[in-house]
Amino acid sequence: GAATPRPRGRNSVGARLRYATYNPTLKAQRDAQAKLVAARSAALTAAKLPRSPVPVKIMGQLDTFALSRAGMDAIQISELQERLRHHEFQPTRVVTSADGETATEVVDKDHPELVALRFDFGETVVDEVVRCFRELDAWNPSGRYSVSVPWDEAADRELEPAGGPSGDHTSWSRPA
Repeated sequence: GAATPRPRGRNSVGARLRYATYNPTLKAQRDAQAKLVAARSAALTAAKLPRSPVPVKIMGQLDTFALSRAGMDAIQISELQERLRHHEFQPTRVVTSADGETATEVVDKDHPELVALRFDFGETVVDEVVRCFRELDAWNPSGRYSVSVPWDEAADRELEPAGGPSGDHTSWSRPA
């Protein structure tokens, strides 16, 4: 005889199993993200207080001092920061291995805007633009605007909430 097809609707065993395993995981991820956002917000609020112990790094912001030393004026730096926000600006490209198994993002040294910056101001400016671009892409790819983050300068990464993954996240600590 012909095999009877298994039901695929909302009440099938597979659907119930996916619901039972996926939704709690999704909820846990959303809860953890909400706690992290709340903790980050609290840390950034605390950082605004006089003599705050919470250092802040603005991800995706050009180093104006380095660019000024390279010969750029304030207007050029401002225009460059604005240019980084545009999604069509992509100074990197993806290179695939010969076997096609791995893909790596690399700086597109021949990107017309990087070539022009290199010619006008040197490699320091190009390196700063690429650093800033990668930070924007990592921390805010959809909006591409700068993001303030509580920062551990010694470890060169975001401060962690003192409570850890399941803690209260009302204070921040540097990793050991």
